Amino acid sequence: PDNLFDNYVGRGTAARTQDMSIARTMTPYDLKLVPPRNLNPAQLKVWNAAYKPKNDAFRKANLKG
Repeated sequence: PDNLFDNYVGRGTAARTQDMSIARTMTPYDLKLVPPRNLNPAQLKVWNAAYKPKNDAFRKANLKG
């Protein structure tokens, strides 16, 4: 979106001081970049089948920003 890298200049106090952002708030677990620690082997196999190809492509893209 146009506001993905918004710096909040000229915005009100609430917008400038918010801390809910992908960069500052979301963890690798929130973003599904690593599997949850509480999965059993069968669940981990399903998780890896669903997320590993997407995460590998994401890492290979070496995105910056």
